[in-house]
Amino acid sequence: STSIMYAYCCNGLNAGDMNVGLTGSDGRIFTGASVDKKAESPSHTGQVTKVNTRLLEILVRENFLPVIGSTSMDEEGMALNINADDVGFKLAAHLRCALAVFLSDIPGILKGKEVIRRITPARIAEEIKAGVITGGMIPKVKSVVEALDSGVEQVSIGQYRGRGALENLITGACGTSITN
Repeated sequence: STSIMYAYCCNGLNAGDMNVGLTGSDGRIFTGASVDKKAESPSHTGQVTKVNTRLLEILVRENFLPVIGSTSMDEEGMALNINADDVGFKLAAHLRCALAVFLSDIPGILKGKEVIRRITPARIAEEIKAGVITGGMIPKVKSVVEALDSGVEQVSIGQYRGRGALENLITGACGTSITN
């Protein structure tokens, strides 16, 4: 699945209105390592090992909005596909973002058919144990907890449903808001 992240950074970075498409390889924004350590045929699935936000800081300072794909490479130049949530949260943490918003195909973290509006890492652990949070949402919320532990103040997860949706996610009017 594809994840999209919008991050408002508390260190003075504000998203502009000119989009720039990038991957992790561009400016070595992030590099990774194969999840399969076999020397003969390493997997092209990777995990983030290094983050360099210099290019992003330059682009945002000049009013460009970086849109970053989750592909990159390892230190030797081998192509890697890295989980988009992991990339987004690592970048948000390195940029010291106050808020990271993840747009998804679901309206937020669900309990039955209802959206959990606000949740903490402790409650996330309880809901995983109780079988409420399942499947693909488990790695997403674990990445959220890691981002919060790395300095991101709040993460919102929800759907983009047209004009005003992003503002509603930012303000907590919809989706799920996760904070310590």
